[in-house]
Amino acid sequence: MKTEIIILFFFSLTLSFNCRSTLPQYTIDLDLPAGKRFEKVNTDLKEVILKIKTAILSSFSPTLKSVYSFLFSLRNEDMELEEELKGLSEVVEIPVSEARLLSLIYEFTTLSLSTNAQNDYKMCLGMVAKTKEGVIYHGRNLDLGIVDLLKPALYDAVFTKQGKKLFTAQMIAGYHGTVSGLKDGMFGLSEATRDYTTTTDSLQVIWNIVRGKTQATWNMRKVLENCNTYACAYEKLSNESITAPIYYILSGLDDGVVITRNPESVANVRKLSEVEKTTGESFIIQANYDTFIEDPREKNDPRRFIAEDFIRGKEITQELVFQTIDKEGVKLEITFWQGEYSAKTGYWNSTIPN
Repeated sequence: MKTEIIILFFFSLTLSFNCRSTLPQYTIDLDLPAGKRFEKVNTDLKEVILKIKTAILSSFSPTLKSVYSFLFSLRNEDMELEEELKGLSEVVEIPVSEARLLSLIYEFTTLSLSTNAQNDYKMCLGMVAKTKEGVIYHGRNLDLGIVDLLKPALYDAVFTKQGKKLFTAQMIAGYHGTVSGLKDGMFGLSEATRDYTTTTDSLQVIWNIVRGKTQATWNMRKVLENCNTYACAYEKLSNESITAPIYYILSGLDDGVVITRNPESVANVRKLSEVEKTTGESFIIQANYDTFIEDPREKNDPRRFIAEDFIRGKEITQELVFQTIDKEGVKLEITFWQGEYSAKTGYWNSTIPN
């Protein structure tokens, strides 16, 4: 009987992993001129990018699209990002103004959440957990409503400089910010959407874009590129002035943290080491709501609670972290990418749920 149970367990585990797809991999050479770095990606995935562009921009009325395009044309864009967007526009054959709008997808999701009281937009969940051996694992679900369009746009990018790997990131074709990444031996990083709840605050996000504040996910990419320590990543994620609110989830060699950001300040910090001391639990999980206040909307979107109840009391392992993000009620129909990674071991598991 025990033998049969063991066989059934491994059979079900095999089925779970087989019902997934891995991502194509591209090398992004940062020594190339900015406009040429993503040329291969943009060429191979041109039709996919065009479909995403059409779907996103069609959600704007012609008037709103014109207003946004005009306002954002006033933006003093980061020159490196601007050159990359010009390269995108040339290969995919779209106006630079539309490439700029695509680059602001994250900022638009914060506005979408703000105007949706029913929580139809559930965007992302991240977690950091520590094994008894002291290995930190980073788990992450990426969620968005246009799943069928986004899955073909996913790829893993190995960013290089002077012929050497700098970091690995999960990327979306046509979007040059980074939402999930790993720098081996240093730190891992992901984000979760944090929205504002008033029209005034949403207008502040738009004003921040116009003023040329650093895009929230471009900040993540530059941290992965330029920081070589957990401490540096923590400092840059905490202090950079950014366009929109966001949850930065950072994992290191022996600690992890959720940094809840306002555009100009830190709203809250939740460190794994402090959670261990106060509760004895070796994990922190973040969805799309502030955990330091009671946000009534989270009762209608209990992903974090389901994940916490599932992992609580169990021995933390690499397998358990993945089982947690893959659990029914945590993984959604709109989950289009799942990742698990560790800075300490260099482990990188990047898959698309089928």
